[in-house]
Amino acid sequence: MTATERVGFHKYTFPKTDKAHIMLDLVHHINGSGTGVKLAHIQIKDKQTVTGYRITSSVWAPNRQLYFAMKFSKPFTSKTFHDPKGQPYNKSKKFVSDFSDFTAEKVKAIFNFSTEEAEAIMVKIAISSVSMKNAMENLETELPHWDFDRVKAEANTKWEKELNKIIVKGTPEREAKFYAALYHNNIHPTINHDVNGEYRGMDQEVHKTKDYTHYTMFSLWDTFRATHPLFTMIHQERTGDIISTMLDFQKQNPTKMLPMWSMYQNENTCMIGLHAFPVIADAYMKGLTKSKPQDLINAMVISANQPGIDSTSGAPYTPLIMARCTI
Repeated sequence: MTATERVGFHKYTFPKTDKAHIMLDLVHHINGSGTGVKLAHIQIKDKQTVTGYRITSSVWAPNRQLYFAMKFSKPFTSKTFHDPKGQPYNKSKKFVSDFSDFTAEKVKAIFNFSTEEAEAIMVKIAISSVSMKNAMENLETELPHWDFDRVKAEANTKWEKELNKIIVKGTPEREAKFYAALYHNNIHPTINHDVNGEYRGMDQEVHKTKDYTHYTMFSLWDTFRATHPLFTMIHQERTGDIISTMLDFQKQNPTKMLPMWSMYQNENTCMIGLHAFPVIADAYMKGLTKSKPQDLINAMVISANQPGIDSTSGAPYTPLIMARCTI
């Protein structure tokens, strides 16, 4: 597997068989067996093109909408829709295999192929928080061809550029640890808008970014101490975009709070403190923000005066009785 910014590119090699299968699993998710999936939809556009979406309600990001578009490098010969236990839906009725649309709380689709010895089937999958149409536009814009090795080489080049922003020398083991850690630091925040600039905001409405990259995934009590200060040195343009994203978040957030532990149009609100503040202040003092200073101050003042601040008045701590997380 390799990827562009918004498109995953898979390559599966099969033996000679008329029973090659590729499964689209809309049941599995990060918190387990799929108990958080509220609704899933699969739409067969043709024998090489599939679109759909999944809406989840789990511990993290409880109202997450994910749309996708995917293309196979060759037509599938047949398909079936299955429940979480792998049993075909309405298996006594032939029409299930003929459906072009299928919606259920939990659904998997199995696409069947005939292959020659060592034949590779490739799959391109693009995602969007806005719509299936936007997901398809992401796919067609970023990956209009089927050259897997080219995409892999381009991804390697991009990562080499990022990791070479810091040069260290040491034993192979120490260098491997350092660059693995640097790689992990670069995974998040992630790009949140489509190629046309659209993204779904905290108010669940569709917005459009103009002259900066809009991000998501701010686990700020994990990252404000080291990751974001590092970004001010090696990702200065990105730092400015992150601060602009935080202001978008605050304006679109029904509570008018800056992000605490936000991901994909949701605020998990499980991290005590206001860790966006030092990230904003550090970026501002280093001249990396693109926003007006008063807008930054206003966002922080509003966030600092939300209900709950009284629980710390007069004490250097938050009592456990007031919050389940106090450290």
